[in-house]
Amino acid sequence: MSTSIFTFDHTKPTLAEAVGVNKSFIDDLEEEIKVVMLDLNTDQDKKEMKECTQSQLVEAVLHEFSYSQLVLLSSFYIRSVVDKIEKKAISEYVKSKMTDMDGLPKELKDLLDRLSNEINNIDGGDDKE
Repeated sequence: MSTSIFTFDHTKPTLAEAVGVNKSFIDDLEEEIKVVMLDLNTDQDKKEMKECTQSQLVEAVLHEFSYSQLVLLSSFYIRSVVDKIEKKAISEYVKSKMTDMDGLPKELKDLLDRLSNEINNIDGGDDKE
């Protein structure tokens, strides 16, 4: 027995369609998380930035969002992690192929090396984990 508000159709092209909600639901959720983050990271006058701990963030989203909204919010984070993993794998693949190409001109190897580094640096892909 399912208690989910979602209906899944993985053939749909967008997240909203795939989970059976309106696009406005996702858009509103993204706006709400921006407001929560702004409230957490600025003073009451919204003039100065302040530090926010992970536990403060967890508490804020716990009180602000429903379970279903939290599931969708977590999917944004998970997608970001998957993207970083994929970019790192592509970069490592390019580097591994470079070592297999001893007969290539130095200029081409340099180009592939720069490409590999750029792929790794997209969206902070060179994070220390």
